[in-house]
Amino acid sequence: HSKIRPKSIFYIRDKCFEFLNLEPSNIHTHNKIFIKRKANARTYNQDEIENCAKKYGFQSVYFEDFTFSEQLKTINNADYIIGATGAAWTNLIFAKNGGKGLIWAESNWENLSMFSTIASIVNFDLNYMIFNSKTNDYHENYILELDVFENNLKKLLYL
Repeated sequence: HSKIRPKSIFYIRDKCFEFLNLEPSNIHTHNKIFIKRKANARTYNQDEIENCAKKYGFQSVYFEDFTFSEQLKTINNADYIIGATGAAWTNLIFAKNGGKGLIWAESNWENLSMFSTIASIVNFDLNYMIFNSKTNDYHENYILELDVFENNLKKLLYL
C-alpha cells in the first residue's frame, strides 16, 4: 500500500527534533495517551473506550488541537499510545524508541501498512485490532467491543 524510505523518516525526524530544541515549551505530556478525535468520519463508541482506557492510566489528547511541536513532544514522551486508525498516527515518525501502541481498524483498512511501516522504522511496537467491516465504506461508523478492547489493552500493558 505504501513505500517509505527509512532514510527519509530519520531525516524528517532529526530536522524536526533540531527545530524543537530551539523552541521553549511548557506542554504537559503523559506516558500513556489515548488519541481521541473530533471528526465525524468513522465514529465509534469513543467515550466508552476512553473511560476504559482511563482505568489503566491513559490520558486523552486531541492532536487536532495541538501545534506541530506539541504533537511531536506528546508522541515522543509517550510510552504507550492507543487509538483508532487515522491521520494522527502519522506522528509515529516521532515516537519514542521502544514505545508500544494499540490501533484498531475495520477490515476495510487491514492492508493499509503505512502506520506499521513507520512504527517498524522507528522501533515502536504497534499492535493492531482488526474487526469486520459491515460495508465497503471506508468511513463507516462502528462499535468497538469493550471486552475485546480491554483484553487487547491488558496484553499491551502485560497485565
